[in-house]
Amino acid sequence: MRWNWIASILIGLWSISLQAQPYFPVKINKKWGLIDASGQVVLKPGYDAIGDFKDFGYAVMQRQGKIGLLNREGKEIIAPRYEDLKVLDSTLIAVMDYGEWMVINLHGQVVLNKGYTRVQVWDGEYLAFLQNKKWGIVNKYGRLIAEPRYDEVYREDAFFVTRRGDMLGLLSPTGVEILTNAAAEIKILSDTLFFYRVGRLWGAVDHYGGPLIPPNTIVIRKYQTSLSSWWLTIPFTSIPSTAAVLSRMANTTIIILFLKNILLLNANASWGL
Repeated sequence: MRWNWIASILIGLWSISLQAQPYFPVKINKKWGLIDASGQVVLKPGYDAIGDFKDFGYAVMQRQGKIGLLNREGKEIIAPRYEDLKVLDSTLIAVMDYGEWMVINLHGQVVLNKGYTRVQVWDGEYLAFLQNKKWGIVNKYGRLIAEPRYDEVYREDAFFVTRRGDMLGLLSPTGVEILTNAAAEIKILSDTLFFYRVGRLWGAVDHYGGPLIPPNTIVIRKYQTSLSSWWLTIPFTSIPSTAAVLSRMANTTIIILFLKNILLLNANASWGL
């Protein structure tokens, strides 16, 4: 009985191993197809070339001088109609058409039109692209998040930091401009509170870009201790009537409650005013 149980497990593992085993390109009568680990033909030879299965389980193939893509089951997910092809992500493919690159999804829908010179994929959700020496952003569905007008763009948390010259700005995940490109430094404290520095002075806005603290009433100084904490100096007259933020600054979790005339802080389970 015990041996039957062990044999069943071994057979199950062997079956799983065979199912996970990728297919292999094979050339028969000058055409390429696919075989499995046992040598059985699983894709009838009909291509001029088939590459190995690599990124995300895809293999590049060629027919009549055009490039396409096969998935790990040997199914044609991108028809061979392009001059070149690069797998950017599991669902995003850069293809060359008439000498120009564009990005499509697995349904063949255009996500990023021709005209860009560089592209970066962020977490499979967004694409930053360089066009006419300026950076823009689209999402994976092809919706334009930011026009290509920035010298640099990068993600910070769920937001986009933009740079024009030496000045920084901030965009929401949907492309709403929270901060124009006028800040020397930006700190994201939560999804609804953003501090920014102009010169040596700091201000704060909400997630709509609405002013909470003008950039002439707050100074944030970094105090070098073992905790690497931050000191905030804020005149009470400039504090909003109500606001609450939970943020992590360095190694210290700080709760800041902006009340009517009181700045209430909680750091490491200790309270202060």
